[in-house]
Amino acid sequence: MTFKTASDPTQRLVDVDWNKPELQELLRKTAHLHLDNRYPVNKRPVLLRQGWHTSAPAQAAIWVDLGPDAAQRVLLTTFALEPGEPIMLDRRKPGADEPDWIYAEVSSCRQGQRVGDEGLFVVTLRLIIRPPVLAARP
Repeated sequence: MTFKTASDPTQRLVDVDWNKPELQELLRKTAHLHLDNRYPVNKRPVLLRQGWHTSAPAQAAIWVDLGPDAAQRVLLTTFALEPGEPIMLDRRKPGADEPDWIYAEVSSCRQGQRVGDEGLFVVTLRLIIRPPVLAARP
């Protein structure tokens, strides 16, 4: 047996009769099972403002804290956001009088696909390190 033959998965294919009653019964028993590879994360309520103006109406959202080393930031909303849209998040810390503003742009937005995600949108953010210069409104 050559190396190519040993590493070729098609050499070990099995012919399966999907209509066998035993196999159909097993498939029915396992049809409701789902794999969920999510690890535990901290979720915090935040107020989201579309645009970088404090006068924009605030909408409720959920900040998914994946840790300080996460390459992307995730937000859960009940409404869709457009990629490139600037947003401002008010993430108040307990006991703080002033809001902890987070400035970001939407990288992507899609409907949730996991169990329990019905009606939610998963929004990936690109954080803006330096706060933008906010224009004073007359």
